[in-house]
Formats: sequence, structure tokens, C-alpha cells
Amino acid sequence: MPLLLLVICCVAVRILCYALRRLLRRSHLSEDLQNYLLKFTRFFLSFIALLIVADSLGIPVTSLLAVFSLLGLAISLSLQSLLGNLFSGIYLLWEKPFVAGEYISIGEIEGNVKQVSLFHTQILTLDNKLIMVPNSDVSSATVTNYTREGALRIDVPLCAGYDDAPETVKAAILECVSGIEGVLPEPAPTVLISGYGDSNIDYIARIWCRIGYSISVRETLTDRIWDFYQAHGISISYQRVVLEGQGK
Repeated sequence: MPLLLLVICCVAVRILCYALRRLLRRSHLSEDLQNYLLKFTRFFLSFIALLIVADSLGIPVTSLLAVFSLLGLAISLSLQSLLGNLFSGIYLLWEKPFVAGEYISIGEIEGNVKQVSLFHTQILTLDNKLIMVPNSDVSSATVTNYTREGALRIDVPLCAGYDDAPETVKAAILECVSGIEGVLPEPAPTVLISGYGDSNIDYIARIWCRIGYSISVRETLTDRIWDFYQAHGISISYQRVVLEGQGK
């Protein structure tokens, strides 16, 4: 009788897990969260089946439950931080503030999401460093998702001398920007005066670019702008210090 009951319980667990798998596939949950839910359900049902079989063998189930309860309490107290990461991971997989492949920043950490697991979020930085961020830290931090909207605006500071007309400087900067890969034509790039220094007028080039091109656009503009300045006769002034000597 206990052997037959064990077989029935095993079949029941398999049927229920199969039904849950089909139900989850119709949902909008991430594949990782579906797998974790299936594993937890299989473990829970197997535990219930074990209790049923133990009861049929005459083993006091109440005593077993008491022992497992004390064991579970001891484990939960010793693994509070781990459980915090677990629940935060379930929240991230459910809400999906970001998914694998998106470019995000978490505090001072910035890069592409490589994987979101139950306990850690893996971030691959632009200098190819793999950072494992605990999910409890992710859920409590400010997360910026640069990929979700499909475009990113960057502001590049530049300067030019007072002898050069602002209209000429702006035209030279926009001409340089227009030839850089990754720059979006809409919204159109703009150039604004941001301030007046001791020797130069400060400008800001506001550029919308595709995701993944922000650093290359900034570096290319900074590297090429001198040639366009030269072509338009624009100069960059510098401070001159005159030292007055005392005659003997």
C-alpha cells in the first residue's frame, strides 16, 4: 500500500508540474522566473508527497513538521541577507525594470545586463568587467535604463574664442556632429552657449544618439572638432601670463 501510494504521489506531482508549465508558458513572466517557480513547486509538492507516504507508514507527521519548522526558522535567521536577495530577485524578474541585453546604471555601476538571477544581477561594463550586484542592492538603488526608450541624449562641452561669432562656432560644431556614426537626425542636434569664461565662450552640444554609441560619439566629436574649427577659422584662446621684471 505505501509503495502504491508513493507511485500515485509521484505521478500526481508530474501531472501538476506539467500543467503548471503549460500555464506559465502562456503568461508574460520571464523564462528565468518560470523555471524558478517550477522548481519551487516541484520541491513543495514532493515534500507534501513525502509527508503523505510517511503518514501511511505510521511515522508521526506532526513531529516531522515541527522539526522542519524549527530547521526552517534556523536557516531563515542565518540567511537573512540571502533571503533578501532572493525576494528582490523575484521582484526584479516579475516587474522587469530591465532585462538581459539592456544598458543600465545602478548607482555608480554602468553597463550591459548579462543575466538576472534570483540572487545577483550580472553587469558587464564597457571595459569588460563582470560585476555581480546583489539583488537587494539593486532593488533599493536608483536604476536608470538607457535602452528602454531606444535613444540617449548626451551633452558635450566645447569652447571657442571671443573673436569668433557664435553662429560660426555653432555651425562648425553641427557640421562635425552630422558626420558621426550613431547620431540620430531626429531630434536634431543643438548647440547652446553655456557660459562665458576668462578666455573662451563655453558651448554645449546636445546630441541624440543610438544606444551603445554615446561614448564613441563623445570621443569622436572631441577628436574631430579641431579640424572643423580650423576649416571655419575658429580659434581657442588661452590665458597669457605676463611677468614684469624689475630693473636693476
